[in-house]
Amino acid sequence: MKRIMCPAFFVFGMLTSIYPSIVTLRSRLSIPSLLATQKAGLLDTTWATDGSMVYNPGGTTDTCGYVLCSSDGSVFVSGKKDSTAFIAKFDNKGTLKTEFGTSGQLVNSIVTGGFISLALDESTNTLYALGTNTTHSYVFAYNALTGAAITSFSTTLSGQSQATGLAIDATGLYVLVGTGSEGNLYKINLATGALDSQFNNGAVINLTGAFFFTLGIKVRDGFVYVAGTISTNPYTSTVHKRDAITGALIWAGTCNENPFPTNGAYGYNIIAIDSQGSVYFAADDGADTGIYKFDGATGAAAVVVGIGASGLTNFIVAGMLVDQLKGVLLIGTVTGGFGPGRITRLLPGDSGLDSSFASGGTLTNTDMDRTNQFTHAAFDSQGRIMLAGSTSTGNIAIARYTGVTHTGNAQQAVIAHIALGKGRGLTGSVS
Repeated sequence: MKRIMCPAFFVFGMLTSIYPSIVTLRSRLSIPSLLATQKAGLLDTTWATDGSMVYNPGGTTDTCGYVLCSSDGSVFVSGKKDSTAFIAKFDNKGTLKTEFGTSGQLVNSIVTGGFISLALDESTNTLYALGTNTTHSYVFAYNALTGAAITSFSTTLSGQSQATGLAIDATGLYVLVGTGSEGNLYKINLATGALDSQFNNGAVINLTGAFFFTLGIKVRDGFVYVAGTISTNPYTSTVHKRDAITGALIWAGTCNENPFPTNGAYGYNIIAIDSQGSVYFAADDGADTGIYKFDGATGAAAVVVGIGASGLTNFIVAGMLVDQLKGVLLIGTVTGGFGPGRITRLLPGDSGLDSSFASGGTLTNTDMDRTNQFTHAAFDSQGRIMLAGSTSTGNIAIARYTGVTHTGNAQQAVIAHIALGKGRGLTGSVS
């Protein structure tokens, strides 16, 4: 009788013939650890002393502006230090990197409003920082290893007193700012800070009154996304999807809610993009929060979670992330910005609150209790959540929490590395 081998057994047979001891490889690759699940939203005690720390930048009225993680585990935290801007750099354990700036911190006296957004080009070890004074916005570039200013780079955006955020890809740096009555989108050269000649023919994109307040910017897969809102009732928010090279408008989507900025436009970044190109946008009515999702192809808007749904009451959102399993993380504080800092996770597939995250779907950090200041979050290279915010004592609280484990793709990656003969080199997280 002719033996017939099904494709799955054939592949396994081929792999085991190439690697005689699949058990040994399994042990070397620590497959169980890659596929293990963990409860997300718990303090990661390998950071600082017990997962959380309070950092004193040295001023008397210090506030947090942004947190950013690099692939080597370093953590950058920026903000305002009295009437200057600062950036501090920590290692993977929460210790200041003293070779950066002066004893782990750099200070900029031009940006009196603080640095409210950061972007990192790891191919050149360049750290970009966005901030304002009373009349202009500025982008500065620094060596990410030493903190030294890169003097060949210079960007001053005159009349743009409301800075919102930076986004970066291999082709340039995108800057969303505003005048206080309209938003403006710039793309600048990574090396010089000059306007990119291909993007809107080298000119700024004026976003007009629909972006009275600018609320967020992201770039992904060749498109740049910006969000904003008007200032009058009936409140309407707008999201644009634009070509990242030319600036051409792909679609403009609207929803009939807005997250009216009670704190100017300081530090908002309330849009997030998932791996399918769907755009999530957080909106509130001044007390409670809800989420809209815009179709990535058409811009059509749909309500994901209504304003004031379970877990989203008494919640003012300032940031948003989408994790590896397409769960939506909302970052913010309670109504009025009185703290504590909080993160709420919503299940993938628009299925409501993830009750298994932290405690009933929400984690809180009581150190982040500064009035009218928001919390900021980012994922590190292992999917853990870095959270930073201001304290009522004028310092910066920084904490790290466990994130979700991307179990499905981890197994696929293990098989792929075995087939390619790269088992020994499989380290770090799998996305």
